Amino acid sequence: MQSGYAKRGSKFDDGDVKKPPLERLRALVHAFIRSECDEARMRLALNDAAPFYRDAPEAKEAKASGPRTVQIFHAGGAT
Repeated sequence: MQSGYAKRGSKFDDGDVKKPPLERLRALVHAFIRSECDEARMRLALNDAAPFYRDAPEAKEAKASGPRTVQIFHAGGAT
């Protein structure tokens, strides 16, 4: 059975029954850790940039319009 995470024939193909389960598990764990490390770099970069977009006039404007947007949504349309 193939999961949605690996494509048939890929390096991390979970359907390769020729490899022992422990070897397949080890490859899966290594792939997961590598992807987490890649994502960690992105999260750090986004965290560093957060003050620039959080404090931007556009962000403040969007945040201020939130209650009115929710009110319109609950009313069932634009008024």
